[in-house]
Amino acid sequence: MWSRSAASSRENIVPDENRPLRPLDRREIGSTRASAHAAFLHLASRPALTFAGSLTIFPYMNMKHDMDSFVRAMKALSDPNRVRVLKMLQHKPMCVCEIKEALGIAQPTASKHLKILTDAGFISWEKDGLWVNYHLSDGRENPYVSTLLGSLRHWLEGDPDVCDLVARLPGIRREDICRKPVVLK
Repeated sequence: MWSRSAASSRENIVPDENRPLRPLDRREIGSTRASAHAAFLHLASRPALTFAGSLTIFPYMNMKHDMDSFVRAMKALSDPNRVRVLKMLQHKPMCVCEIKEALGIAQPTASKHLKILTDAGFISWEKDGLWVNYHLSDGRENPYVSTLLGSLRHWLEGDPDVCDLVARLPGIRREDICRKPVVLK
């Protein structure tokens, strides 16, 4: 996969064009920033690579955009209620009133959480008459979101709060919520 140039130093590792790409071991790209940068530049026109140890490089992304996307995704998951929203949306599309009812939070708070998750690329929405239905996105816009959504499907399945929330989902229906009389204080 990689061959050494005439100088035979780690900084001069260059790709061998005659062999196909395969997952790389971190040792193959060397330990210096220069060799990693050279490998990254060479692979800029190739699909994503997964290194041993599950480090994935998406060479088609701009490095600044890459960092911003990563930070936005991590910040979106920093609130427990937003993680709960994602776990609920794994089971069914929901509107704001259903999410607010399930979490026991105010409607503006639920809307703010949904906006943050939408901006990060975790969820998408579709308008259906009076309803706005939120559902998990496919993660196409942000590779970090795609990876996190795939992993989140298996994470927290045994958590008591998540199990309770998922068990209550069939009883939370927008038709029932919107028929409740509003009590003014």
